[in-house]
Amino acid sequence: MKDRGFRAPCLIHAKMVRPLDFLVVADHAENLGLSPMIEDAFQTFRREDAALVRFITSRKFMLFALLLGAVHLFFMGYQGWIDPAGWHGGLPPISLVAFTIFTIGYVINLFGRE
Repeated sequence: MKDRGFRAPCLIHAKMVRPLDFLVVADHAENLGLSPMIEDAFQTFRREDAALVRFITSRKFMLFALLLGAVHLFFMGYQGWIDPAGWHGGLPPISLVAFTIFTIGYVINLFGRE
């Protein structure tokens, strides 16, 4: 079958010089219109956005998030904290450093913030 070419979207007639030696199977057509549909489904009002920002930056949420982070770090790495001889290069484990920072942040938010 001879290639007769096609008319491109910019109204230019296009024709291949040589045939392709591969085949592409893609599912691009399956997602047509999906992005606008998702965007429309998750539209919010400004007051809802403001309420979410107030909640996320509230003292209660910050304390809860810091506590969860500290608990996670504690159970993730406390075995390596006990033996300083096992620390690589004499440096404390990163989980201990992060736990210390989370603990300091928790204390600051607990006592220093209104």
